[in-house]
Amino acid sequence: MRQAHGGITGGICGNANGKPADDEVKDQVLVGSQSVSTTANLFTCTDDASCASIIGGAATAAGGVGSLGPDTGALSSEANKLRQGYEAVDANAMATSVLDTTKPAGKATRLRQRQRLLRTSAAASEELRARPETVALCKRVIESIPICAKYVADQAYFVERVCAADVDALGDLSVVDSAKLSYLRECRREVDTQLTAKAVVATDVESRSADMASTDDADADANANASALGVAEDRMAMMFGELSQCANGCSGRGECLPAGCQCASGWTGLACEVSLAL
Repeated sequence: MRQAHGGITGGICGNANGKPADDEVKDQVLVGSQSVSTTANLFTCTDDASCASIIGGAATAAGGVGSLGPDTGALSSEANKLRQGYEAVDANAMATSVLDTTKPAGKATRLRQRQRLLRTSAAASEELRARPETVALCKRVIESIPICAKYVADQAYFVERVCAADVDALGDLSVVDSAKLSYLRECRREVDTQLTAKAVVATDVESRSADMASTDDADADANANASALGVAEDRMAMMFGELSQCANGCSGRGECLPAGCQCASGWTGLACEVSLAL
């Protein structure tokens, strides 16, 4: 404690004004002026009995035994916490976390997972594999349109995947005619692409002067013209783009579309001439 003006002792010893010279250092002066004991105080008492003479006894309030109520003249709840030296904490209020102790997959585990995946993939591929009789039917339909074999690069894809696999997966033979129409659309797209490209070449040939063209150029031009003519003839033979005309009028068994015949149930082929009986 420090010695203040007028003989009144107050403040905290050594910390009131930063001047140790005026700090009160006599124990008896502190005892007499503040009615405290240097041997029995809040920092030395250990229970309610030894602290009762200092704080007037412990009171019981809503907080439980040993709590100091605000109306008893005793210490505030904050001072009570200081005296007790701790504050109870509800364990449920504490944040918790879960520690994942799972070990990362080792080489053996990853190998088993990969083998399982490969077995699953193999099983799926086996399921996609169509029956031989279905493949034979789809092949007969696709090959019944020989002109398109010159323009569609991957016939096997249309036979095995677009046609046969879907027929067996869906159990519906009408898929055969849908696959045929997809094949015809791909054929028409390639025919039109080549026809457009060859028309550009023909225009370029006409723009060149005849006296500047060599014999080789003339031969190349003749070949280009013949090729373009061949594509045009194929287009006419397939009747692509003729909404009112299809091969043999679809044999009276279908509807004529820009790509070809959409055959009635039970029939397929370029002119709906192929029966869908396995």
